[in-house]
Amino acid sequence: MRPRRTGPAGHAGGFTLIELLVVIAIIALLVTILMPSLNVALDIARTAICRANLRHLQLAYALYLNDSGGEFFPYYDGPIYMPYLLPYHGDNHDFRLCPTCERLPGNYVMGDAKVCWVRGTGDLDWGSYGISGWLFGTTAGGNPGGRAHYCNTDKPFPDAWYRRPDLVDHPSRTPSLGNCVWDDGWPWHDNPPEVFAGDYYWQMTRFVIDRHSRAVNMAFMDGHVEGVPLPALWLLQWSPLFEPCEVELEF
Repeated sequence: MRPRRTGPAGHAGGFTLIELLVVIAIIALLVTILMPSLNVALDIARTAICRANLRHLQLAYALYLNDSGGEFFPYYDGPIYMPYLLPYHGDNHDFRLCPTCERLPGNYVMGDAKVCWVRGTGDLDWGSYGISGWLFGTTAGGNPGGRAHYCNTDKPFPDAWYRRPDLVDHPSRTPSLGNCVWDDGWPWHDNPPEVFAGDYYWQMTRFVIDRHSRAVNMAFMDGHVEGVPLPALWLLQWSPLFEPCEVELEF
């Protein structure tokens, strides 16, 4: 074996190939060990940012209701809640995008766990969050929200709507906004227990998306935000006539 060259102080002048391979192997091993922890840390950070976004939106919603004299904003076919809430959170569009989601090109894109919804070409026609349709104000025709045909079940109207914030009996259990594949939804207790798989006909499945480790973040009418495991969505008080129930979900 040839002797290793040394520097002026007797130190080795460089790495041998074996030493270099050992160092690379150690680095690769450390990366492999640390990667799951890094992914967990990133998921925690994304969840925290998502909840902060919802807190901003819920605060904007509370400010709007204060200025409107306690009247929910009406439903119409357009940017559902953005025109009403945007002035109350500094015209900041970033609050509408969960950090786990990306915005795909196109003017009509259904969202999913990792993609935000897009329903037009305007600045307000996209987002990661949907509002509970049970909180829309009365529109022409007498039905709150005017969307009875979207609820996919036989139930009385207009008593299924809250109509005013002061009629919400359980504000800490009544969702206002949350992770959603569309800009709104009317969950009902007889909707089948299914995780969203591309068809948003059933209103509850619009919110049943595996966005935060089999949970979604929801803002509630009392102002707090929390992560809700997907099966627990059926335990919330979505409307005055919603009957909370336990369900089992297959992932």
